[in-house]
Amino acid sequence: MSTSPRTGAPAAVLDAAADLFDRRGFAAVSINDLTAASGVSNGSIYHHFGAKDGVLAALVGDALAGYQDGLVGVLADHAGDAPGGIRAAVAFELGWFEAQPRSARLIIAHRDAVAAGATGREPLAALNRAFARRVRSWLERQTHAGAIPRGVDLDLLHAVVFSPARELASLWLARRLKPRPTTFAAALGDAAWAGLQALDH
Repeated sequence: MSTSPRTGAPAAVLDAAADLFDRRGFAAVSINDLTAASGVSNGSIYHHFGAKDGVLAALVGDALAGYQDGLVGVLADHAGDAPGGIRAAVAFELGWFEAQPRSARLIIAHRDAVAAGATGREPLAALNRAFARRVRSWLERQTHAGAIPRGVDLDLLHAVVFSPARELASLWLARRLKPRPTTFAAALGDAAWAGLQALDH
């Protein structure tokens, strides 16, 4: 599941909000600020999004859907190649953070709040359910083929494959790491694949 492309007033509001939230922080931005930056009236913003929380929920949902669709696409391209799929997934993770730093910061800073809020909870949960089904389907195919050890579920896959890459990319976003994340794609991809194989016992 992915969100539909935004057009017209909603797109203008989201473009303005993404910039303002990233530069000033969500709490420091008002509906009046969004009106001034987007050229969209207060009434139209409330009509499309309900309130500022709705704008944030839409931004996080769109960013997450883009990331999830990209990652699932990479895995689908390696339907019969588990090691290639794992290495490509790590490279995608690092590359997405590098190419989409604003979206990455938005998800890191606000995903939990949106997931807990009344406005964005169910749409975000639906996105995550669909994403989990698609990744699980790929993982089960690799397990049945004997390429990935049995017992590796989504939680273990995340811990071994994605968490190290995400931590490194987060350090780069925080300016605590100078080299670009993709510099480490090959090494982390090899480590992720070796880590999964080490779980075969």
